[in-house]
Amino acid sequence: MQLPAHPSEWFGYAADHSDGRRLVSRRDRARIFPHREREAPVGYIDASQHLSASPAAVWQVLTDPRTWGQWFAVHDSWVTQPPATVAAGTRLSAKLRMLGVTNTLDWVVESVDEGTRIELAATGAEGLSVRLMFRVSPAGSGSWITASGQFSAALLSPALLEAVEADGVCRLVDSLAGLDMRAREVQARAASARPKLRLVR
Repeated sequence: MQLPAHPSEWFGYAADHSDGRRLVSRRDRARIFPHREREAPVGYIDASQHLSASPAAVWQVLTDPRTWGQWFAVHDSWVTQPPATVAAGTRLSAKLRMLGVTNTLDWVVESVDEGTRIELAATGAEGLSVRLMFRVSPAGSGSWITASGQFSAALLSPALLEAVEADGVCRLVDSLAGLDMRAREVQARAASARPKLRLVR
């Protein structure tokens, strides 16, 4: 199945803006949450960014959960030690912090398209449900990454929902910048480890 280029369209709703950085989605379209969860308020976050690191380096960091503390801006700590890499069905348990509140989320990797796309879902306290997608593609000498998330919890008031959305977008943009920095370090180490050719006369 061909996925739409913009992450908002993966979730069945359109984006209000298309400037390639911060994208705020409309809420009047389809949801990715199951029907039983639709009674709870649903929030959305989107971000897209060009990264200078190669797609391979970005993907290597993105799928190594041990690096979350180095780039994932909402990550606080691990409840259980994560594996070195993930696949569909991998389960993770971590503490995330937003707006001064820490919540333990139990993640499951729902799908992985090797080298290009990963989707995760999580549940937390107070009925919190989260879904997160990352998609990586080549862009010149670097990469283009798109990320989208949805979250839902019965206790989210409209004002709190707006606040979490605003903070979530900022944290997501910061996360993509951190991901690029970490991926560039990985890429540089890989380049320095390659044997160098020398001309012999």
